[in-house]
Amino acid sequence: MREKKAHNRKWVIKFAVIFFVVLLVLTFFSNTIMNYSLPQVGTQSIQSGNIASRVRGQGVLTAPNPYSVIVNSEKKVKLVAVKEGDSISEGALLVMFEDSDGSEVQAAKKALEDAKEAYDKYVVTNEVSDDMTAKAEAGQSVDYASYKSKLNSASSVVDSLESQSDSLSENVKTIQTQSDSMQSKLDSLQKELEKLQSNETEDLSDAISSKQEEINAKQAELDNITKKLGEANKTLTDTTEKLEKAKETHQKILDEMNSEIELMAIYQEVKDAQSALDKLNQEGTGNKINAPISGVVTCVNVIKGQSVTAGETILTIADEDNGYEATITVTNEQAKRVKAGDTVDIDESWYYNDVSGQVTAIRNNSENPGKTKLIDIKVTGDVAEGTELNFSIGDKSNSFNMVVPNGAIREDNNGKFILIIRQKSSPLGNRYYAKRVDVEVVASDDANSAITGALEGYEYVITTSTKAIKPGDQVRLADD
Repeated sequence: MREKKAHNRKWVIKFAVIFFVVLLVLTFFSNTIMNYSLPQVGTQSIQSGNIASRVRGQGVLTAPNPYSVIVNSEKKVKLVAVKEGDSISEGALLVMFEDSDGSEVQAAKKALEDAKEAYDKYVVTNEVSDDMTAKAEAGQSVDYASYKSKLNSASSVVDSLESQSDSLSENVKTIQTQSDSMQSKLDSLQKELEKLQSNETEDLSDAISSKQEEINAKQAELDNITKKLGEANKTLTDTTEKLEKAKETHQKILDEMNSEIELMAIYQEVKDAQSALDKLNQEGTGNKINAPISGVVTCVNVIKGQSVTAGETILTIADEDNGYEATITVTNEQAKRVKAGDTVDIDESWYYNDVSGQVTAIRNNSENPGKTKLIDIKVTGDVAEGTELNFSIGDKSNSFNMVVPNGAIREDNNGKFILIIRQKSSPLGNRYYAKRVDVEVVASDDANSAITGALEGYEYVITTSTKAIKPGDQVRLADD
């Protein structure tokens, strides 16, 4: 029995030793175990430094609105007198062609003859006045203001006469009603007289005489009403005639205006046909084409012996005076630091002669909306189309007391802020926590930002994190 108790006592002692050993291990290593469960952060001290808030990009020069030299008839190329990159003066020979039958010139002449015939036919058929034809052929435009004034005046007359006509019609109706009523009374009195006259049993001579006098009086009233009715009808007829004439005048003005508009349009077709013929004679149907402007030949699309069709562009010319254009792509944040009119620096500008650039526009990028923008740049100087240049836009480098990596800048509904490391000591070692500090970004470049805020300037700012963190969270440092 004693041996059994001794054995149990030894087992209890062993268990207690093991428990205390485990407890000691957990106590001494709990800090390390807990740290491994915390988000690991990368930090960098806030430093002083320089910020060059410049926007950089690369673009290819293109000629703005190049002039396209177009041939206006089918031709065969005999000679190409220029090549790409040549600087030319206005009037310089560009291309010569083989002789042609001038079929397009003939077609243009026929179109002109048809347009003139249509114009002459319209003038004769519509009895157009000499004044109107003179205005059309002199290139004068339709005087809509004058026509509007005339039409408004004629409309006022029509409206006034229509009002009078309506009033007179009502008056005629009233008089006619009076006439009908009087005639009805007269007819009734006549019947009464006839009844008296047919009575042979009594002496009714006095009654007949009285009735006759009443009839005579009513007849006189009816005659007077009839006279008024005749006068009212005559006035209504006269007013109706005036109204019809006023409407005819209004329609005549309207027809004259429409005729002038149509005449102008028909004569414009004559002018267009003449211009087309002149252009064929000048540019595309002779045996050569000369440069319409001075500039640089940027593209030649034909060679000797090649046949070209009407409407084909045979070469293009860039006007040197207009400079060149380039477009670079930047982020929305970078675009905020640029405005139209800003001067653009060009890398290795020493290689070119008097080259300079300027921002002309900042546009949305339809290929990546909401994230990037396009900056258009005008470039002048001794450069050529197709040259790829590196551009930089913005302020020169400035020195700031507090500079942090761009990755350290965070933002929420309350504004921009950074998270810095705050250290707290404990019996088991140091603890590290993330603390929020609101800041204002005063300058930025592609890597760093200059900030101001409630900072001493020596703090460590959190730049990266293995997990999402928020102010007050405990974290572990990357080098722990």
